[in-house]
Amino acid sequence: PDRKTIGIRASRATTDASGNYELQYLEDMPGAYVGEHRVMISKRDGPRELAPAKFGPYSRETRAVGAEAQVLNFDLESDEGR
Repeated sequence: PDRKTIGIRASRATTDASGNYELQYLEDMPGAYVGEHRVMISKRDGPRELAPAKFGPYSRETRAVGAEAQVLNFDLESDEGR
């Protein structure tokens, strides 16, 4: 079965002023479902998207989320893919 069939949903996060984030699975449940996840990142200045296109709505970037706490960093300074 795929994620939709068994009710797995995406996690979300918002960065703080230092760029740190913590994923939230549900409003009162931090984290993410264990497994491979597609990564989408958005940073807007009005209508203009500032994040690299490789993290946009058609992103093919993925990261594996494990059962233990982990840190995943993303290079958002690169112009590659914009």
